[in-house]
Amino acid sequence: MTVKEAMMTLNQQYNDDDEIIIAWWDKRDSPCDKKLVTWKDQIDIIKNKMDWSGVHEDMRTCIEQYKEYQIHKNNRGYE
Repeated sequence: MTVKEAMMTLNQQYNDDDEIIIAWWDKRDSPCDKKLVTWKDQIDIIKNKMDWSGVHEDMRTCIEQYKEYQIHKNNRGYE
């Protein structure tokens, strides 16, 4: 996605004061070895091959684990 496309999507779907979670990286932050996989190939793989269905489940699990930790901590009287 280009920055222009992202900005258009955000402007169409959200108000300026809405809070959302966004995760992204650019070629400077890429976790891949640029000698093995070009930035263009990385984009193609992520856009066309990645299964994003697990991302929401990962976020839900993280939030649930944090809530459980807080309950446990509060029941034990920890600070």
